[in-house]
Amino acid sequence: MPERWERQVRKLRALEPSEGLRDRVSEGPRGEPPSPPRHRVTAAVTAFVVFAAAAVLVVRALAPSEAPNATEEGVRAETLTIELLASDEAPAATLRYGDQTQVGERESYNWCSGDNCVGGIADFVRYPPVWEYVVVPPGTPIRVTGDGTLSALHVTDPDGERIPAAGTDSAPDADGVYALEAEATWPDGDANFFFGVQVLSSPAEAPDVLHVDCSYGRPTLDSAVVRTQPDGLHVAFRGTEGYAGFELVTPEGTPPEEFFGVGGNLPTEARSWPIDPGRWEVGCYERGETVRAGDGTTPFELVDPDDFHAPLELPCPDPVQQESPSDISMSVPPDEAASELATGLGPDDRLRDGGYDAEDFKLGPTYVIERGGQTIARLTLGAPADTWSATLWTCEGSGIALSGAVSAAPPESTGATGATELIPDVLVVRCEGARPVLESEVVRLQADGLHVEATTSDVMAAHLVSEDGSTEAFVAAGSEPDTFVVSVPPGKAWVIACLPPDEQGQIDTAPGELPPYAQVTVLPATG
Repeated sequence: MPERWERQVRKLRALEPSEGLRDRVSEGPRGEPPSPPRHRVTAAVTAFVVFAAAAVLVVRALAPSEAPNATEEGVRAETLTIELLASDEAPAATLRYGDQTQVGERESYNWCSGDNCVGGIADFVRYPPVWEYVVVPPGTPIRVTGDGTLSALHVTDPDGERIPAAGTDSAPDADGVYALEAEATWPDGDANFFFGVQVLSSPAEAPDVLHVDCSYGRPTLDSAVVRTQPDGLHVAFRGTEGYAGFELVTPEGTPPEEFFGVGGNLPTEARSWPIDPGRWEVGCYERGETVRAGDGTTPFELVDPDDFHAPLELPCPDPVQQESPSDISMSVPPDEAASELATGLGPDDRLRDGGYDAEDFKLGPTYVIERGGQTIARLTLGAPADTWSATLWTCEGSGIALSGAVSAAPPESTGATGATELIPDVLVVRCEGARPVLESEVVRLQADGLHVEATTSDVMAAHLVSEDGSTEAFVAAGSEPDTFVVSVPPGKAWVIACLPPDEQGQIDTAPGELPPYAQVTVLPATG
């Protein structure tokens, strides 16, 4: 018998019914109607319901009343708060720290609503049942709010081993991940709940490899925070039996209200993915399935305390685009060519590699200019001949320009003019597993539509949709490049997914179920 079940059985064995309960039993039934369905027990152990009334009466008498709960006004932002709340059917508990919130996993409860008493014990595929972690500094004070009383608080490691030295009024002092088991009482009953807490003294102390275990249906992580390495996020997987692949996706509702994801086959050893720092979710999927944010995924945050990443996005909504050829030979290193082509930098401006040094999502050498810690310009080099050329996107008024540049309208405009030879008129899409990779973020329409060259390798199709959702196209391809022409209006279009075939070789083309993974700006045709 598992330890948690034994603990509940011992609780019941230790209980003695009160004199009032004996009197009530001797009276016999009162002829009241049976309990409505909502009061029936739905948890694992229905046999405990018979004894629930006695359990509640004794717990109510023994509950410590001298430990007052903190009022909402007295809870500081830096306090880890356990909120205990009663309801008609069962109690609930929530853990809060700042803007982080976690609903407690209830294991057992005994609860009376009027004369209706219920109880039960849940069974979990993983014990303790902790998947996410609220991140707090070492020694963060713990306070209790709500209408319940905290009778005990146990601290364990992720495998459920008790940490006897841990206090009950604050989070542990040592960095690490922990499970908190809160035992609570109310006038109507008692329950116990589990929470996940990660103690982290600073982002620099976070691990630089994220370990993901797919064994339990929902991924479990060894950290809610992971820091970058020079080439991005490093991920290692285990418990992958029965799974075909994984994806890293942005949480639903993350600005700018769009989804993005990368992934592929499950690697046999740690791999790097050049994703931006920020909030992400990870999920493991079976063959023929996909990963959706919030559905069987586990969140984590990627931080960059070592400044390995330079954001490519500009803060202005309509950056000015400039294009320029040059007479700088390709024998000149690209970083030197970039420093010669970009003009108007101030003494404190910084020209550096965009994204990560080893990033493979970019077309050509890409650099950014930072001012005051913010990206104000992005520069991409090309080589249409034997000399370097450049395209610059910059915020108006920054003073940054290209030497000998020809100005062009922003990509969102339908009236782009100026040099066009640097903008491709064929969209090249390559599928690496479930991850689409574009050779350019900007493409120009031809007279008969958008030309797409697709190489899908081990998958059979790519799905495109226009910005307003009015036009969709499914581009089927084999292992060799194939060119297609699709009708997509100027504006933004998304390459939503690389679609794998099912066991019958068919492709699921349900567009509403797939989040967009890559985005391209489509310019109107010239002439």
